[in-house]
Amino acid sequence: METKSRYQVIAELEDKKSNLIRERDGTKEATQKQEQDILNIQRAIEDISVQKEDFDLAQLNKVAELEREKIDFQFKIKNTESIFNRNLEDANAKLKNFTAVEKEKTATLNELIKGVDSSLERFNKLAK
Repeated sequence: METKSRYQVIAELEDKKSNLIRERDGTKEATQKQEQDILNIQRAIEDISVQKEDFDLAQLNKVAELEREKIDFQFKIKNTESIFNRNLEDANAKLKNFTAVEKEKTATLNELIKGVDSSLERFNKLAK
């Protein structure tokens, strides 16, 4: 068996001590890294719940926007329908008025035509 000097034993013990200190400090760092990894996972989970809330809010906003568009469309259609209904009423009134006046106008035009015919006959008789 080999005997070691006192200095060699002290050097080995000092070396062993510094290795143990490095290992101890490394353990602390490894623990901190694992804690940081866990914290990152927790943050990712929180981010997912925030993303869900954002998505739900975006969906609610889209539904509300569609509802506003539907109300706007219904309002425009109602106004358009109202305009067409008024135009239809006006057209029916014009037709009714026209048919009522048509008989009188036709009779008047027939009388005027007869008057022109009689004038033409008189001119023809005078010309002979």
